[in-house]
Amino acid sequence: MKKTLLLGIMMVLPLALSLSQFKQKCIELAFSGSVSSWTTSSTFSGQGNSESRAIVIVSSTIGYFVADGVSIEGEVGVVAMEKQNPSQYVLAGLSYTYSISELNIAPFFHAGYGVSNSVQLPTLGGLPVRTMNDMNVKVLNVGGGMKFLVSSGAALRLELNYRSHSWSENINYSYYPYSMPSNVDYKYSNVGLLIGFSILI
Repeated sequence: MKKTLLLGIMMVLPLALSLSQFKQKCIELAFSGSVSSWTTSSTFSGQGNSESRAIVIVSSTIGYFVADGVSIEGEVGVVAMEKQNPSQYVLAGLSYTYSISELNIAPFFHAGYGVSNSVQLPTLGGLPVRTMNDMNVKVLNVGGGMKFLVSSGAALRLELNYRSHSWSENINYSYYPYSMPSNVDYKYSNVGLLIGFSILI
């Protein structure tokens, strides 16, 4: 009888611990990243030109659960492209996590908004389309995926992420003897796969 009771406790304990995750007042620290490459090629008058660049994204997120499954998040990250200066971004948003404790998985969805100081947009010549020092690029971030619970306090993360960058600037086109100021709006978006892990407190 004692052995059966002990076995039952050992089977129920991991489930009870997993049920405590993603609850109100819980804190989640997440770290994610991705590595990809950008390649372009062209042919002009029989002459070919091609170039490849590696792109690395690293981010860290802290989330505080204001209700079961619902958290407010803050995220900081770095986007680095080979042969270019890295850019930084800061985001704030909301996340929802639904824990399926019997399977030790938790689907999640989150959305955020923030700013960045540049956008990594290479051209064929290897020069960035836009680089700046001010945090004046608006960033919309939406993602969803799965958290795979490996213990009561840790999970592996797999996320499909969409990110949109937009900014405006005034450009003064000069054609002697005329000068024509113009406001130009830009928008750039990309989809990527992020892999990481979470620590639950």
